[in-house]
Amino acid sequence: MSYWGLVLLITTMAWARPEGILTGQPWAQKAQAEIDSGRFDEALVSLRVDLKTPLDRAWHGYLSGLAFVGLERFGDADSALLAAKQVLEAEGEDAGARRMLSKVERKLGLVHRKQKNYEKSREVHYLALDLAQLYGSAEEEHDCLISIDVDCWHIQDWEESERVLRQSLEIAAQITDPVARTRAQATSSNNLAGTLSEVGNFEEAVEQAQAALAAWSEWEKMTGDMREFRSGWAHYTLADVYLSWAKRIEDSLDASNKRGMAKYELILMMKLAQDAGRPQDEFDLISKRLAECE
Repeated sequence: MSYWGLVLLITTMAWARPEGILTGQPWAQKAQAEIDSGRFDEALVSLRVDLKTPLDRAWHGYLSGLAFVGLERFGDADSALLAAKQVLEAEGEDAGARRMLSKVERKLGLVHRKQKNYEKSREVHYLALDLAQLYGSAEEEHDCLISIDVDCWHIQDWEESERVLRQSLEIAAQITDPVARTRAQATSSNNLAGTLSEVGNFEEAVEQAQAALAAWSEWEKMTGDMREFRSGWAHYTLADVYLSWAKRIEDSLDASNKRGMAKYELILMMKLAQDAGRPQDEFDLISKRLAECE
């Protein structure tokens, strides 16, 4: 192999990007599953383990922080996550530690958001993004971008929201796992539809909402997971765009047509909700929006 060929190989290896989402030891995975299912107290019990390494301590602080967020103990969450951050920063430029630090920063941002400090949340989420871009996977970078967008939504910074979401669509396309890629694309398109609707770009908003509906339907086929009712809520997003569009139209016939399109999407959502046995409050919400279509 030539000298330059060897340099290229070494460079490629050095910049090879990790894939997927960083996971910890089996005890950490168990606690994460409990947190994901809302069993926060059980997760804290599962975290009573012998911590042997700095990374173990970081995972413990990270997961404890998530459990405390779920229990709305935000002071405890902040303390646990800051302890994890301190452990990871002590590891210097270790790539694994920096990748984990991105996860911790992202959840520190979440604590600020829960406390309604949205500007600080966005600031911290950008720190998480910087680390994810350098050390994390495309999936982790995408998650950071979506976190930033949620902050933008709270402060109604639609210009930044649109920029971040378009970037997130580009990153989502780089995710190699088809299931994770489809979910990421669906999330980005759904959120972008809402932002474009806010700024009056209704034609593209409809396109993005339709793309989200198609992606969520595909994701549900891939996974068989209907618990989140994602395709149903995608119909709701599309209806919401049509209703917002109708309010901006002066021509009464055109506005009526847009409300008719919204009604169609909500009726589809209602049928899906009935088939899925969704809770009554969701039917109440659909009925309320249907009344706006008349």
